[in-house]
Amino acid sequence: MVTEDFLTFELKPLARDLIDPAAVVIRYDALTDTLFVHLFGTDRRATILEMDNHRSLRIDMQTHEVVGLQLECFMEILVPRNPQFLSVAELAGVDEATIAAARLRISPDRGKQSIVDSIFGEFKNDLLLTGT
Repeated sequence: MVTEDFLTFELKPLARDLIDPAAVVIRYDALTDTLFVHLFGTDRRATILEMDNHRSLRIDMQTHEVVGLQLECFMEILVPRNPQFLSVAELAGVDEATIAAARLRISPDRGKQSIVDSIFGEFKNDLLLTGT
């Protein structure tokens, strides 16, 4: 359930298989350091529902579906915390100098953890891995 002051409704689960990768639009605003992900293209109107200081959902208020994401402080904070987002930054057209600066803020331990997470994600069905 989502509650925000006067707003209460059931948020529909996001079905990953309904997302057509060809329809996804990713935009980066360098001025505000915000990444916008439109999961179903840019035609759907959405209201922003803040999840925390840096992450928000874009909700279609007519259907109560998540139609996108908004990631603030993307290059400054989120990429160093989640090095796998570097490829998203490149796809979004973030300039190389900004990407290089973000790479410098990634701690070696965080970089290694990202590699382990990626390996677990890629081979989760093949390695009989337990845990999340």
